[in-house]
Amino acid sequence: RSDSERRQALLSLFDYFFNRSHKFRLRTVEKLQAVDFDSASAELLAERLRKEAEDRRSAELSQKVVAHVRRKLDEVKDDIERCIASADTALSILVPVFCTDFDEDTTKNSDSTSDPSTAQELQEKQDEVKPAIPVVSYGLDLKYWGEQRSEAPIPRNNADCHRFWRAPEDDDRDLEAGSGKSFVSKPKKKKVQESTVRERLEMDVRALQKAKETELTDVVTISFHTHDYRPHLSFPARRENDCFK
Repeated sequence: RSDSERRQALLSLFDYFFNRSHKFRLRTVEKLQAVDFDSASAELLAERLRKEAEDRRSAELSQKVVAHVRRKLDEVKDDIERCIASADTALSILVPVFCTDFDEDTTKNSDSTSDPSTAQELQEKQDEVKPAIPVVSYGLDLKYWGEQRSEAPIPRNNADCHRFWRAPEDDDRDLEAGSGKSFVSKPKKKKVQESTVRERLEMDVRALQKAKETELTDVVTISFHTHDYRPHLSFPARRENDCFK
């Protein structure tokens, strides 16, 4: 008996929960399937009104911007025309117009182009090659186009100009020519002495060679033997002064 009562209680409990869940499902389906057309139409109307108001505000703003730009343009219109006129005048003064009356002829005869002879003449005029540079009767203005300027000479340091300047040296010519600058410094005594000794030796050697050449042209005698025909050169005796000093 106790088992039957317990089983009855469980069945009643399951039946209660099943019915409750089934009702809950039915209510949920009804809520999902139900549509409130009044609220939906009201929301759509509010969205449409908001969009129209936004478009109206943007149109008013764009009209204000356009009116402001037009007002500014009207204010500076006279200045723009004045600047254009001054620029045209300056260009006509600086760059003279080199052209023919071809443009005027074309504008005048635009209505009479049906004639074949007129069309042929216009075609011939168009085929003519115009010079790219205008030919004038006078030469180019060098002051305007730029004149050829000679390079300024590079100042050389001379030993006799100032006692603090160094003597001119052949080894430093390329350096001075590249830099274009001169500086004041004390002369190098050792190098100057070596150069002077070398120059003196070279001068002595040149003098000796020149003296020998002159003596050879005066004293050389050529003697031929009867058998071998070989020339013999007779040189004068060496003098005492033919030595380095």
